[in-house]
Amino acid sequence: MLLSVRILGSAALMAVTASCKQLILNFDDIAISNDNGCGNFTFGEFSVYHDIAVSDAFGTSRVFNATKTPSCNSVLDEDISLALFGRAPSPSNALFISALLDAQIVAANVNTTLVNEASFDILPVFSAAERNSSDVTVRIFTLFSDFGSVDIRNTFEFHTATDGWGPYHVNVSSNGVEYRFLEVDVVLPDEDSQRGGLSPAFFVDNLVLESTE
Repeated sequence: MLLSVRILGSAALMAVTASCKQLILNFDDIAISNDNGCGNFTFGEFSVYHDIAVSDAFGTSRVFNATKTPSCNSVLDEDISLALFGRAPSPSNALFISALLDAQIVAANVNTTLVNEASFDILPVFSAAERNSSDVTVRIFTLFSDFGSVDIRNTFEFHTATDGWGPYHVNVSSNGVEYRFLEVDVVLPDEDSQRGGLSPAFFVDNLVLESTE
């Protein structure tokens, strides 16, 4: 649902498009080894990676190596391990989100914004009940925002019976409107009441954004 957007004139839109910079976050340039146990890398609340601060609902996020080894055959729990190992689209690493991804532009130039296309791959963490189901509906919600007048929302739906168990590729556009952060939420039917209403965990890979710098 499009609640409020800032409209750019065609000349301004052409100028933004011509000068935009692609930001590729596949997390594979972070050195993580599973040779001696399961390695991981933690982004703190104020960590910036390729001009983007990435965090989840708890203010942090972790990157895991998706390669199963004799020294690393289980990460956190069985559901998370099954979602991760051997399934990340890029060669090695994937970003683990406990609930709700926030990706915010943090560049040296404070006037730099995000714009145009965003794309990413999602690997949901399915529960045992969901894995035993003949078909699970996966809904992915996106939000473009500038913390003010821009509020652009989209919903994407996948079905395990026809689309498999992921990764699910999402491509979404702000249609030339500048924004400051992307929020991604994943909703599955089997919610865990112990999580206090929080959305399910998931992995993100190949996050690609465009900035005006």
